[in-house]
Amino acid sequence: MMSLLFAIALGCVFITSQIVAKESELVSYSGFQTVIDNQNTNTNKNTSDTKAAYNLDWTSYHRLSNIYAFLTYLNTTYPRLVQLINIGSSYEKRPLYVIRISSSPSPGTRPAIWIDGGFHAREWISPAVATYIIQQLVEVPANAKLLSNVDWYIMPVVNPDGL
Repeated sequence: MMSLLFAIALGCVFITSQIVAKESELVSYSGFQTVIDNQNTNTNKNTSDTKAAYNLDWTSYHRLSNIYAFLTYLNTTYPRLVQLINIGSSYEKRPLYVIRISSSPSPGTRPAIWIDGGFHAREWISPAVATYIIQQLVEVPANAKLLSNVDWYIMPVVNPDGL
């Protein structure tokens, strides 16, 4: 558990240091789009391919479609561990997804931990942290003990409309 928290903290420091380093490149208005395009290469990938859905790197911004494709990939790849739950739709009719991660086949039989992110428009770090925690819980065998006594419910994007 401590290594997971430490990795999350290191990821935040790494991302912040990249942003500070990139500020020196923003010299003129005409260069903004080039910097954005170079920094945000993952937004141009085809999200219908499950390999592209898995290419979340936690150092770049990912659009809602990339995040939802990643959740769908995990749900399909790890059906005994992951359950993707549609809890409704947003004001602009976008789906709202919660992912349940549990080693128990029966929901509601154990204590639960809730994590959410993406409440505010232009809030980029909390969906990244939430998807990183999901990836660590599902795909890193050393973290399997974190699933032994609790169910995890994680909603990486609470406000998909960005309002």
